[in-house]
Amino acid sequence: MTQYSKQKKQIQQSVRFGFIADDCFYYLNFSYLNLFRNSIFGFRIFYTIIAIVLLTVPVWAADEQAEKPKEPTMLVFVGEDLDVVVIASRREESARKAPAVAGVVSRSDFLKEGGSTLAHILDRQPGFYMAEKEGGVQPFLRGIPDSMLLLYDTVPQGSDLSKRFYPLGNELSLAGIKRVEVMRGPGSVLWGPDAFAGIVNVVPMTGKDLNGVETGILHASPGDHAGAYLNAGTDQGLWQGFISMSGRRGREDERSVDLIRFWGGGAENPVPPEQRFGHADPEAAEYLQADANFSYRDHLKISAHLSDFNRPYGISDLGAENTWHESQGGNNGFIHAATQKKMGYDFKLTLSGYLSWLKCRNEILDRTLEPSENTTYGEVLIDHSLWSGRGLFTSGISYRDRRVKNAPIWDSFLPAYLGSENESFLPQLTQEDYNTRLLSVFGQYTHKIGEVDIWCGLRNDDHDSYQDHLSFTSGIGWNPTHAWVFKLLYGTAYRTPFARQLFNDGVPELENIESWNLQAGFRPVEKAEFTLTGFTSRVGDHTREDAYAGLSIPNEQTLNGIELDGRVQVLGNLTLSADWTLMNNAGPLEKYRYNDYTIINPDGSPLRHYVDILYPFVTGPRTFGNIQMIFKPRDDFSARIRMRHCGSQEFTFPTDNTLFSVPPFSRFDLGFTVENCVYPDLNLDLNAANVFDRKYELPGTYSLIKTEGLRIEIGLRKKW
Repeated sequence: MTQYSKQKKQIQQSVRFGFIADDCFYYLNFSYLNLFRNSIFGFRIFYTIIAIVLLTVPVWAADEQAEKPKEPTMLVFVGEDLDVVVIASRREESARKAPAVAGVVSRSDFLKEGGSTLAHILDRQPGFYMAEKEGGVQPFLRGIPDSMLLLYDTVPQGSDLSKRFYPLGNELSLAGIKRVEVMRGPGSVLWGPDAFAGIVNVVPMTGKDLNGVETGILHASPGDHAGAYLNAGTDQGLWQGFISMSGRRGREDERSVDLIRFWGGGAENPVPPEQRFGHADPEAAEYLQADANFSYRDHLKISAHLSDFNRPYGISDLGAENTWHESQGGNNGFIHAATQKKMGYDFKLTLSGYLSWLKCRNEILDRTLEPSENTTYGEVLIDHSLWSGRGLFTSGISYRDRRVKNAPIWDSFLPAYLGSENESFLPQLTQEDYNTRLLSVFGQYTHKIGEVDIWCGLRNDDHDSYQDHLSFTSGIGWNPTHAWVFKLLYGTAYRTPFARQLFNDGVPELENIESWNLQAGFRPVEKAEFTLTGFTSRVGDHTREDAYAGLSIPNEQTLNGIELDGRVQVLGNLTLSADWTLMNNAGPLEKYRYNDYTIINPDGSPLRHYVDILYPFVTGPRTFGNIQMIFKPRDDFSARIRMRHCGSQEFTFPTDNTLFSVPPFSRFDLGFTVENCVYPDLNLDLNAANVFDRKYELPGTYSLIKTEGLRIEIGLRKKW
């Protein structure tokens, strides 16, 4: 048992639930003993369950007296499912009228706009800023770094090893993706921990989306990237199946490095300075991915995801005195299964669960770290239509068990040890194993009164290893006419502590957020739509994770902003769209406690000296957005141009007292698509990013880095 888990007695559980329906027996077993031994735990679970029962029983009883409609009316919307989301209410509904600030990017949208990675798609959404780093991108949502919950087919893709683990680049292929759902604002009530500033759900294709075969190849430069994919699906009415396989290889960083050895293969001292230096070029990155799903009516749905990648890159310290190579890689995946039973027209029960794993391979010079994480999750979800379809109630209970092995806990700043003046000391690095368990009870109710929708929700998360937490959401939506939609929302959420926090002086305070959103949407015709969203968020106990160097002192910040989004189709063949985000923050400077030197006592024990450094709260640019034009003069040809603008940024590196500032920059991307090129159903895509080949300095891990210049990618897609 680890030190932090000793502060709370381990709770075992034994709850059994089963029912028989249509000759099928569904069984869920949790071991659970001494539920109420811990008074705080017991009372919170008890009163949360009582609240849900008190909310549910009266409306069930009243609903029995109401006239039963021929079919539920609240979930019906007209048109294709291009505007459908499931992340707002755990059911399919129109994003425009969902109880959330939500949006959808369909497959046709990101192909038409030239989006080749998930980061490219999100970079074109209001509130999202994708910060380029040496090993990939770091997502900012509404000024908060690493603050979104990323789902793939509703399975979380984050990690407790580090809050910075987000597969947003080529390690998550878009080859078999149907749509990307985006929600801005807290979402912990229905999705649990880490739905902090928002949620992104990547929805894979099924056999109903592709009843046949699709193949594709691509080439990109610089880096000599080459890739290919294969999609195959079948729709047989009662059942469907789909499979997607993709691969890619190419150099993502061409910077040479001069520091090639340091650790010495497990020796007590580092490699002598005269043996550390040489010359090396980062190797090519490699990506492999496979996805499959199968469903038989609503009775059974199974999906699987497998990914393996290795991404080498160069990195340097402040002033570029030392440059060395690192790599991020590993394999991850999940198996997800669900079964659903409809009991009448107004009641639906869903049992679901998944097994997920993450096995990392992280190289730092001549040392390899291989932490891993395995998660088991089970959930019972009830969906009930009430009051003749005017009310919708969703409630559930879930259990999660997560096991982490060899989590790296850095207590030193790596660049400070790499210089030739250090001949004796290695950075302080320990690796820890731990296990966390989470039991959750949640519910959300939505009621329709004329043109007004009202909703509220509550969730209780009970942990065995750190603080329990309540999450809350509420809101009101008004649809006075077909053209106008107004929403006012309030919600809270929190973030799971990552490994470094758990082993930093006991049980940490949980990072939390409290957010208000006000949105107005206007769609006068189908070819034009505009939205304006204002938000204010208060973040408490925020902790910054600095690479290898530890944690900042918990901080509080208030962030306010406005998001504008619009599109209009002109003359039938020209579509103009734009999004813009403006925001600011208020709060104290962040404090980082830096171990600047260490004295070794005569008995061999270390005596570390710390100094406090203040630095600005990192929000990314406070003004950023996109302006895009898509011109389609013919049915089989379209051209596009996009301008991406980012405002200036002020920041400091945690080990340096100098305040840096990078100026604003604008980037232009071009592209075109030719459909039925030479052969029927053969499509040609050409994308040119940063067409003026302008390189800008941005904050990296330890120093300023330059963004990538002109990049050209060409691809062919063929349906068979």
